[in-house]
Amino acid sequence: MLDKNIAAIDIGTNTILMVIANIKPGREPLILGDYHDIARLGEDLDKSGTIKNEAINRARTILNNYSDICKKYSVCQIKIVCTSALRDAQNSDSVIEDLKTAIDADFEIITGKVEAQMSFMGTVENLNHSLVIDIGGGSTEFITGENGLISSKSSLQIGAVRLTERFIKTHPPTQIELSNIIDFIRDKIKKTIIPEKFTSFYAVAGTPTTLAFADLKLKEYDFERVHGYILSTEALNNLLDKFISNDINYIINKMNIHPKRADVITTGTLILIEALKHFQQNCCIVSGKGLRFGLLKRMIDDLEKN
Repeated sequence: MLDKNIAAIDIGTNTILMVIANIKPGREPLILGDYHDIARLGEDLDKSGTIKNEAINRARTILNNYSDICKKYSVCQIKIVCTSALRDAQNSDSVIEDLKTAIDADFEIITGKVEAQMSFMGTVENLNHSLVIDIGGGSTEFITGENGLISSKSSLQIGAVRLTERFIKTHPPTQIELSNIIDFIRDKIKKTIIPEKFTSFYAVAGTPTTLAFADLKLKEYDFERVHGYILSTEALNNLLDKFISNDINYIINKMNIHPKRADVITTGTLILIEALKHFQQNCCIVSGKGLRFGLLKRMIDDLEKN
């Protein structure tokens, strides 16, 4: 394996994330850049079954920008994994062909179980028996493992974007809307059985990092403070009270939540709270890494084999 720069990109239902790393034989990868943007590719997907042109345009713009960044870093290999939105969309093939015009990369639509596996590998940084919850825009994954080996994984069709569009028509939501969405989340999560005990509960992706950001009352995202932050159920319930008592403008302007995440953060919070209740946990460890870092590890493994 030569000294080279590589890029791993995760195209999700809400976000498009990219990490660039320099890899050298016998050394840990050096992270050169970690990029986040929101395309909301899954906008109205649950209702229409297809990805709309406006969402494709947003994604293409982001990938054009990522392509320019990769050229700046002389990246020699780019791999892209696509998750829930492109798994579900009837027009996923044509969408990928369109997005390929923005960036020269290998695209792969991965299954929910492969997504779970990559998320675990990118999130867990110790050898303890751990449970990871990855809350996405279209789906949520639960993964357990120990010593880098995964023992169970499952994927549920409960994501922050999907359920917001299905259940919440106003913001703040009505009590009926809240009751309906909580019942739906509980019904799905109760079917998730983890066969072994675990010592660490990790929460990864945009929902938990945004909640850590809000609980820390940050003005700007700070990876060093958010990554590894312990988020308690008490803090989550306090944040939820604010979300369901105020409108979107308050969430954006007073809580500094990204405008493209403010409308779905309530649903994401409910998913995390219900998961913690189900597994009888009073806190979780927030991870700022996840799927793209799991993909990066897979790319490095493949390069080492060759």
